[in-house]
Amino acid sequence: MLEIEFYQNHLNKVSRSFAFCIETLELPLRRWVSSSYLICRLLDTIEDAQWSNFNQQQKQFEVFNALLQGELTDIKSWSESFPDNIPESEKSLVQDAREIFNDFSMFPGEVKVAIRELVSTMSYGMAKYQVSRGINLNSMPELNRYCFYVAGVVGELLTKLVGFIEPKFAPNKQIYKNAYHFGLFLQKVNLLKDQLDDEKLDRHFIFNRAEVEASLKTHAEGGFAYIESIPVEQKSYRLFCAWSLFIGLASLPWMKKTYEHKKMFKIPRVKTMYVIHKIESLISKPQELKSYFEKLLQQINTINSGNEIKVKNTPFSDAHYKGELSLNELKSVGIIL
Repeated sequence: MLEIEFYQNHLNKVSRSFAFCIETLELPLRRWVSSSYLICRLLDTIEDAQWSNFNQQQKQFEVFNALLQGELTDIKSWSESFPDNIPESEKSLVQDAREIFNDFSMFPGEVKVAIRELVSTMSYGMAKYQVSRGINLNSMPELNRYCFYVAGVVGELLTKLVGFIEPKFAPNKQIYKNAYHFGLFLQKVNLLKDQLDDEKLDRHFIFNRAEVEASLKTHAEGGFAYIESIPVEQKSYRLFCAWSLFIGLASLPWMKKTYEHKKMFKIPRVKTMYVIHKIESLISKPQELKSYFEKLLQQINTINSGNEIKVKNTPFSDAHYKGELSLNELKSVGIIL
């Protein structure tokens, strides 16, 4: 079994913000979430890398899916097939893929099943969208659907993992739907933050910035309801989720400024630390936490100045989705019109 420091070392390299949040989790949840995140980052590297041809990338997706299912084929050749120009942090992660998948194979059966089902859904979505070759989303359902595959399923996966260790947490359909809102909020925040850089790479996720900003309100409210549903006994997981949600909300004015001025403005570190410490002090005070949430939520109303755009629905197949929600329940989240 890998030491937790192995995971933390890679997390520090590929995502400092996530690495900070995950340190608050207790074992075994911390191990499961760390492993899941790094496996998803391997998948993300396949999606983002600049491949010489389409077939080569598809082959990498196929081998990844086999590794996820426990079919440890020639992982060395798979690791060595990535382009040389991927970031050093991802190159290091790819080189340690064997250790990551070997450790994953020793997880409890129900944990492996949950991770396999939902990460395989993500893999299908990433292979479908082919972001590295450019993307052009034209409606809210298309954007929601992309976010569903790359982030929403993570919310459902995290919920299942917590359910395995916390007897007072019995996820129902509403909790799973709120978990999707939580994931969609975080992903849209990232896409809004990175819009200028993405469009330089011919990645057009944001079809209408005002409308996407306005949609954050519903997702943030669902995400906060999700946090409220987490038992107080899971204080570390409540913090893990609340830090991400509240920092995302607090970052919105700086993202708006970045887009308007066409140059990067990051939320000041002192502001981030203020939010972190404030959430930590309020996490066991439901009413005060809700009041702070509602205060930050007001920023969305002032940021949005656009009109809703009516669009036609596009077909959605759930054949590759292995989660708990029905098509009607996915519709209520916004994945389908």
